[in-house]
Amino acid sequence: MIRSIENRFRNFVSIVLAVVLLLLLGGLTIISMQRAREQAETGLASLAEMNALALAKPVWDFDRSSVNTIAQRIIIEPDIARVVIADKTGAIAISMNEPGLSDQAALRLPSLTRPIAYKTLSTYEEIGALKLFFHRPGLLSGFSHTELLTLSIFVLGILMLFAASIAIHRHLIIRPLRSLTDAMETTRRLGYRQRVTPHSNDEFAKIARSFNEMQDKLEQEEQLLQQAHRRASDLYNLTPAMQFSSTMTGVISAVSDYWLVATGYRRNAVIGRPFAELVVEADRDIYRRRLTNHRIGEPAQNTTLRLLKANGDILDVLIVETAVSTINGGVEMLSVMTDITELRRSEARIEHQAVTDYLTGLLNRVGFEEALDYAISDADHTTRLACLYIDLDRFKSINDSHGHSAGDELLRAFCARLEPIFARARLAARLGGDEFAIVIAGKDVIDDARRTAAQILSACDEDFAAGDIMVSTSVSIGIALYPNDALTRRELLRRADLAMYQQKRLGRDGVSFFHPNMLQRARERAMIEVDIADGLANGWFEPFFQPIIALATGRIIGFEALMRLRHPQKGILSPGNFVEVAEETLLIDDIGRQILEKALTRFPLIAAKLPPGQCRIAVNFSPLQLTAETADFVSEKLEESGVAPEMLTIEITEAVFLEDHPSVRSALEQLRSSGCIIALDDFGTGFSSLSYLNRFHVDVIKIDKSFTTASTDPDPLISARSQRLIEGIAAISQKMECHMIAEGVETAEQAALVHRIGIQSAQGFLYARPMSLADTLAFLEREAPGGILKSH
Repeated sequence: MIRSIENRFRNFVSIVLAVVLLLLLGGLTIISMQRAREQAETGLASLAEMNALALAKPVWDFDRSSVNTIAQRIIIEPDIARVVIADKTGAIAISMNEPGLSDQAALRLPSLTRPIAYKTLSTYEEIGALKLFFHRPGLLSGFSHTELLTLSIFVLGILMLFAASIAIHRHLIIRPLRSLTDAMETTRRLGYRQRVTPHSNDEFAKIARSFNEMQDKLEQEEQLLQQAHRRASDLYNLTPAMQFSSTMTGVISAVSDYWLVATGYRRNAVIGRPFAELVVEADRDIYRRRLTNHRIGEPAQNTTLRLLKANGDILDVLIVETAVSTINGGVEMLSVMTDITELRRSEARIEHQAVTDYLTGLLNRVGFEEALDYAISDADHTTRLACLYIDLDRFKSINDSHGHSAGDELLRAFCARLEPIFARARLAARLGGDEFAIVIAGKDVIDDARRTAAQILSACDEDFAAGDIMVSTSVSIGIALYPNDALTRRELLRRADLAMYQQKRLGRDGVSFFHPNMLQRARERAMIEVDIADGLANGWFEPFFQPIIALATGRIIGFEALMRLRHPQKGILSPGNFVEVAEETLLIDDIGRQILEKALTRFPLIAAKLPPGQCRIAVNFSPLQLTAETADFVSEKLEESGVAPEMLTIEITEAVFLEDHPSVRSALEQLRSSGCIIALDDFGTGFSSLSYLNRFHVDVIKIDKSFTTASTDPDPLISARSQRLIEGIAAISQKMECHMIAEGVETAEQAALVHRIGIQSAQGFLYARPMSLADTLAFLEREAPGGILKSH
């Protein structure tokens, strides 16, 4: 490059100087030749004139020798090429050429002719002619020695100027330019950022300084790029992520160190190899399909597949990849591969846990419903399914009495004992709490369902070990059939549930098959639930009051507040219409609180009609209500109403003692300690009633109306037996110092009988039916002025 510029400059200067020199030489030559031609023509003319005069006499005299002499003298002149002398008579005709010149060549030269005249006496007479052929002056012949010397000096000066300009150009331009190009070439070849030392303060020095600054900046940027490359390389290789790059056709072009460690491959074994070859064969199409979906600038895409490690193991991996531009303008895939093997296993565990009951290992409700859907869809026209809905009886009581850990142990023991049954079933699940479900598949599932239910009932004959205690329980089983009773999973499970609740109502510990009539009962139950909810929201629940009479005096010693639902369309609903549903939906506590609050609020209006301290108010409590919170609520409402605690009787049934829960005993003790009277309602209808009297302190025993009614039965055996039972209860109550009340007294005969046996008080239709507050106040004024019945 440098030599090219220098040569071009030299050629340019040479051409310019040559043109100048040529123009100058051309001008001088033209002028010199013009001048030389003029001088030559003038000299030739003079020579011709002079020799023409000299030839006049010899030609006149025909002196041929003299003419020849003159001709020879003329021919030796430098520029004369041919001499021709002739007279008019033709006597003399002399032609002479310069040596070496032929006649033909001489005749082509320019010529000059002069007449030869001889002076006679009177005039000049032309006697002949002199013709000279001559050479034109040469290129340098016109120059004088001075001019040639001057021209030589000028040419020499031009050459020196040319040499000086080349030298100056080389020093001022070529040298600094060569320094720059040498530095560039060194940088290009060696990668070393060569600097240039400026030797002047001109434009090249400025360029050199700018070049050095550029080199400094490029060196800094190169260092930054190297640092960035090192960081990128470190990031690519040291980041604990499996990174790799591939072409758009899926050929591996680079892998990180961590990728190699995780997969076990060697770098040279995978570079240039299609990534699909490392993928489990079943997943290769997934990877290949993704190759056509990538474009630069689009979001990264995820692909999940299985990768073969070098040792043959399989990795579940998530590949996040994006298309990026390469330095040469191409496109490649940058991918990050994450080992999700453990995640997949965790997902499998989570999925298993999502459909499995943690306590028993059976399917949970979600898993059971999914499996049941599949079983129904998989069933052909000959396949029948039987769904057994199983509920442990009194499980809540066991759970509350002995703790949740005991309840959990009971559930595990129950499942362990029924494991052979569960194993034979198509499906087995714990739906939640103490509810289980079994699905049996086959052509004759009704008999299979009966046998299975019988086996389950039989398995519960023996007590279960629940931790450190032995627990007795039974089960209620409901059975629904597919497709006889239901066509969908929801219907089948719901109808088996209805059948189970039917068995609960029939006394538990048994099995019931679904019947369409249960749907009507379910609809009625749903309506009752709505009535209960509306009643609580609108305050439709209210106490109806039934008097308790002292048999000896006829004095009213108390009223029992019996719950009623005053429905705006259905009228007055008795507890038999809704108590069971209220207990199952756990709304009985809310109803009981509403009844208690209204009873305590209205009782002072009734007590005002009677002598002070004569009358108590009795309120029924469900086992579900007997909690510490309820005891606090009772104390709060007593204080608000102004009713003394000893004027409130808490009536409980034997079911309360059957629960035998510490919280129940604690609540009863708290109520009794506050001064409330505890009455045992419906005594004699449950199991081990006498044992309850021994274990729990009660103040009042209310003999169930079934005994009262049977005491006057037309059948003497029945009446005698009932009377003996009442007598036994009376004897025990007296020993226990319990006040006795006979319920369900409807005739005077019954009243007299229980009074003769020793029962102190009675209540029943004989005296009055349950009444609203207004009717109760009217009853007192009409039938019991002063608190004593007129009819007694």
